[in-house]
Amino acid sequence: MGLIGTYIGSFSTVLHSLLEVTDHYEYGMYSGIVGEIIGVFGFLTYIKVNPGAQKSIVWMEAIDTVIVAVFLGIDLLVTKKMKWFDDFWKGM
Repeated sequence: MGLIGTYIGSFSTVLHSLLEVTDHYEYGMYSGIVGEIIGVFGFLTYIKVNPGAQKSIVWMEAIDTVIVAVFLGIDLLVTKKMKWFDDFWKGM
């Protein structure tokens, strides 16, 4: 599960780097901040759901992977909808 989450996070990092190159760094910054805040709330929610039970790092990694995948999907949809990379690819 950790390997999948790492790959998805790497794709997200590449996308955010491309947003910086194309001068859309503001969106990438806000998306990254919101994603991290939701990740922390996901962790806290997991801990609060059953406070007396033993916690599993695998479940936490699964929750984090889902959150990162959702934000990568949202970022890809926004960049496609806004056509931010259309002019960038033409200049290459």
